[in-house]
Amino acid sequence: MGSRAPGASGQRRVLVVDDYQDLADSLTLMLRALGADARAVYDGESALRSVEDFRPDLILLDLGLPGLTGLDVARALTQWPDLRQTRLIALSGWSHDEARQKSLEAGFDDFLVKPVAIETLQDLLAESK
Repeated sequence: MGSRAPGASGQRRVLVVDDYQDLADSLTLMLRALGADARAVYDGESALRSVEDFRPDLILLDLGLPGLTGLDVARALTQWPDLRQTRLIALSGWSHDEARQKSLEAGFDDFLVKPVAIETLQDLLAESK
């Protein structure tokens, strides 16, 4: 992977990963409306491939993916040196402490419970600059 600079327009690149496609697509549309260059993928394998090509500044990653889980993906991504500046945010329908703890142990920077408010997305974009 190469440079970590934002795209030519200065947009933040955001990858949304969730197997619930309607949610992933909705989050992607909201992020685009907020000025981000956002993409959605729906499984862990696609997430790893997309990170390689897209080089996001921010990744919103569902924990409960089938197959390669969000925790598995996070553990893999934290081993990639070029992603040290990338913020990795866990998305979950579960708000209990165990899910939060496991996400932090896997390398996530933060934990959000679904659904995610548009104000939270605005804050994430501002923080990733």
